[in-house]
Amino acid sequence: MAIKRLTAQEMFQVSAPWVDPTNAAGAAIAKAPLLVGLLPQLKAAHAAIFAAQVATEDPRAKALSEAEAELDGKHDALARGIYGSLSMLAEFSPSSEELLRLRDLLLPEGLEHTQKTYRGEAGHAALVAGRLDDGVRARLKSVNLHDKNLLDLVDAWLGAAQKLGELEEERARLTAPSASSASQLNDARLAWIRVTNALIANAGLEDIDSNADRILFSALRAASRTADARKRASKQDRNPAEPEQAPVSTGGAA
Repeated sequence: MAIKRLTAQEMFQVSAPWVDPTNAAGAAIAKAPLLVGLLPQLKAAHAAIFAAQVATEDPRAKALSEAEAELDGKHDALARGIYGSLSMLAEFSPSSEELLRLRDLLLPEGLEHTQKTYRGEAGHAALVAGRLDDGVRARLKSVNLHDKNLLDLVDAWLGAAQKLGELEEERARLTAPSASSASQLNDARLAWIRVTNALIANAGLEDIDSNADRILFSALRAASRTADARKRASKQDRNPAEPEQAPVSTGGAA
């Protein structure tokens, strides 16, 4: 995983569950001796990332953050509704296998999808939209749910995710770090990368089970995939004659 490509906000969102003892990820760390020993460093790195993100009094940035939070709630509710509806209908329908295939086409990671970053949710929605050919859309439309059909819900869900991505890009431009804070942010990123790599390595030594691995690292993997896609898109947009900027040095961290 090229975690060095994650933005500071993505890092903060990924590590928040790790340092929360009430979260399943925090509980998984607390149960593993090789992981719980890293908790002080995880908390310090998480706090440093938060402190290094440039606060802004720009009312537009504040409004964007509030709009994102509200829209993300709608997005997650739609995702849960779509996943739950298809799962429930598959229990009783003679077309259960087809309904489950539709469910997994839309949400292959299940409800873990709602734990993605805003950019991750937007990126996934773009991939799903590209898979919805006329046949799939017609099948979704044929599934009636009270006064709506499943296609209505899917379109609303994808629209919310797309809008989340647009809001996040605008908010990121407004809160980009100034030159005076660049060094602090870089140091915080390096510390976060090092302790995250240590967490991954220790999880391997601890030989955690697949469920704990999913709880701890699914959001990190999703964010890394989004960051990789962002990097590829940036390369395509860049003038081929323009040299690529070097990534943040991690002292050998992956």
